[in-house]
Amino acid sequence: MVAVERSRSGCAGRNNPTTNTRGSSVFSARTPADIRPPRPESITVARVVGLFLDYAKAHYTNSREYDEHRYAASPLVRLFGETPVVEFGPKRLRQVRDEMVKSGLCRNVVNRRITRIRTQIKWAVADELVPGSVLEALRAVREIPPNTTAVRESKPREPAHFEDVEPLLPFMPEPAEAIVRLCAQTGARPGELRIMRPMDLDTTDPDCWNYKPGSDAGPHGKHKCAWRHRVGSASHRHPATVDPRQRTRRLPVQPAA
Repeated sequence: MVAVERSRSGCAGRNNPTTNTRGSSVFSARTPADIRPPRPESITVARVVGLFLDYAKAHYTNSREYDEHRYAASPLVRLFGETPVVEFGPKRLRQVRDEMVKSGLCRNVVNRRITRIRTQIKWAVADELVPGSVLEALRAVREIPPNTTAVRESKPREPAHFEDVEPLLPFMPEPAEAIVRLCAQTGARPGELRIMRPMDLDTTDPDCWNYKPGSDAGPHGKHKCAWRHRVGSASHRHPATVDPRQRTRRLPVQPAA
């Protein structure tokens, strides 16, 4: 940003540097110190994190991503908040990672939080607050591989058996019961079924409906599972012979009682 001010000299003449030969005022440009971006060598890690979180709070409005970035930045700021960001290198990033491991976090969570720290630095590089060499050096820190000593592994998530869930169905609200039954019949995620709309259901076949998320957003839709949509009659063939990009959700319709 450049502020422009008019020369206040009212004199006009050939020897006056603030006027041209016709006597009109000449504009001089100045850059106020308060609007200049901080120099990379002076900005601290805590300052970068604070600026990124301001951005993330406005950008990630419908997800937990903002909170996840706060959790990732907590040990970073605690250990190296006052460190100039140009001095934050791979060795110090590994120290932050070791602090996460000592706190009892499992390997997958630690790897994701280190990735988010690099995302914060990447945002600062794109905003010309941090030299690109800082980000390039941090990329040298690899993820913790599986079965690493002294790093806790997360427990695998066991599948839920419908026999264990079925006794709870009479106590659920009707919409929740319908979602649970559809999850068991189709393998769809609850979030995919929660956003289901009548316009996304193709009921041409009374025995099996086709669910096309985001059907009003063009042939490919806008939902993350839009690549599963049917092309032509592909979904009527055996699943093994169908291109994964041509599949669709098929909802079996049970006869009315």
